[in-house]
Amino acid sequence: MNIYNGREYEWMTITLLLGGRRVTGLRGIEYTAEQEQEPIYGAGSQPMAVQRGNIKYSGTITLTGSEFHLLQKACGGSILGASTTIVVCYGDPSQGDVIHTDTLVGCTFSKEEDKWKQGDKFAEYTLPFTFLRKQSA
Repeated sequence: MNIYNGREYEWMTITLLLGGRRVTGLRGIEYTAEQEQEPIYGAGSQPMAVQRGNIKYSGTITLTGSEFHLLQKACGGSILGASTTIVVCYGDPSQGDVIHTDTLVGCTFSKEEDKWKQGDKFAEYTLPFTFLRKQSA
């Protein structure tokens, strides 16, 4: 039985839930986990070990203007006070893909801005966020 089909996940297979609602105006998402690390030195010039510290989670989500304004409205007019969960699923089981799901818990947005420039056909909003933890399945 071949359990590896050589296919890569595709943008068209991504489903994103923000606050329990499917986001159709998604233009992009990225998220990272970063842990503090510090080499520990003793005798000599080579480190003896690497000590680890706090883990920090952050990301950005890019939405169309209409999706951003729906999010603002759902948050009472501003996203800055909101705390929500983002669920990212990707994979197409009909093509043999295994569904991968990341749940980003405790997402809070840190910036809200409007911008337009000449020639724009639609608005696109990139929203930085931090979160408490990532659960993968």
